[in-house]
Amino acid sequence: MVKPKILIIGTHRSGTSNLTTTLAKTFRSKALGEPWNEWLNRERLGPGIEPYPYPDGIVNFNIVKTLSQQVPLTYTKSSVEFNVELSTYFDKVILLTRKDINEMALSYAKACERSLWHSEYLIRETDNLDLNIPMHTQARNMLYEIAEKLDLPITWYEELYSGDKFKFTNEVNKWNLDINIDSFFNHFDPKNRYRKFTNKQTSI
Repeated sequence: MVKPKILIIGTHRSGTSNLTTTLAKTFRSKALGEPWNEWLNRERLGPGIEPYPYPDGIVNFNIVKTLSQQVPLTYTKSSVEFNVELSTYFDKVILLTRKDINEMALSYAKACERSLWHSEYLIRETDNLDLNIPMHTQARNMLYEIAEKLDLPITWYEELYSGDKFKFTNEVNKWNLDINIDSFFNHFDPKNRYRKFTNKQTSI
């Protein structure tokens, strides 16, 4: 199997981590997640240190995932310009976000509250969460601008994780990758979503 170089550009809480892992397994490729996440790098290594300097730090990875607003510390242009430039190092670019900005903000706020990003959780009516809608709207607008400049379609979280094989296939076909839909589909079963619901709540 040919191992394409794939760039995933997404927004917070849009299933980018699962997509990265699944593509890495599918193509048996090395994957790198959020190399320019300033907060994460600062927590791990201290301020001002980047473990994967651009562009040399990414050349050994076939699959790289980043978020629309993330840029290297030394990059002086806009995040949109950076992601357009970054795309030239890859064969394929996948742009992933959510239609429902409120759900994105809810999921992000809950993860911040728990300081846990990749585990199951419930959101209850009694939760007092700070929904930073402007931040998420800005990040998604950046992705829209990247899509326009690269002339690429958006992949929608709601369709990819819908459990509807027809909708799922339509999204995957946007990428023009050699993927076995049947085996790939199982990794996006909505029952495996991090967010869980009580009997009184309804998942979407």
